[in-house]
Amino acid sequence: MGLTLKVNPYQPDDRIIKKAAKIVNEGGVIAFPTETFYGLAALAFDTKAIKRLFLLKKRPFSSPIAILIKDKHTLIEITKEIPEEAEKLIERFWPGPLTIVFSARENIPDLLTSGKGKIGMRISASKIAQSLVQNVGFPITATSANISGDADPIEVNQIASTLGTGIDLILDGGRATLNKASTILDVTTKPFKVLREGAIRKKEIFSCLDTE
Repeated sequence: MGLTLKVNPYQPDDRIIKKAAKIVNEGGVIAFPTETFYGLAALAFDTKAIKRLFLLKKRPFSSPIAILIKDKHTLIEITKEIPEEAEKLIERFWPGPLTIVFSARENIPDLLTSGKGKIGMRISASKIAQSLVQNVGFPITATSANISGDADPIEVNQIASTLGTGIDLILDGGRATLNKASTILDVTTKPFKVLREGAIRKKEIFSCLDTE
């Protein structure tokens, strides 16, 4: 199994996060905690690393992978359009467990979008996840640290028993706090469409938009 390092979820050790970021920037795959569950981080625009991640998870290449970004300004570099109403949701729910699906720019790897031309992204409320993205300097993948179809892991021992030998590093930040997946909302359609109801309820989203 790859190296496991304990990290304070409230005050992450910068030396540990920099070590993890270096691994990601060099094409590695690491496991890290978010507020929802543990995810797998690979450099979002490194097609070789993304392919490795798909194979590690035994994930169908037809299933796109969401990413974490460091701030909302990064959206301009990745998306074709940011609908005005989506900006209300960003202000209300980011950082937090809302993954918003946008139309992706042409420079985004097809492996990441599964050729669908759309990409889901969010800013995590986890201090470890935020620090990791900041230190990597680029968006990272946020897919769950499991074999596709298995339960989303909320503790490190769930990862070690399934993916441990294929991961370069595991950041142990303790138990994930929410124990619920992020809600996924597609804003490329009119009206917006909830693809998965998770930690944020559908009614909260549409209440924010003042629509039924």
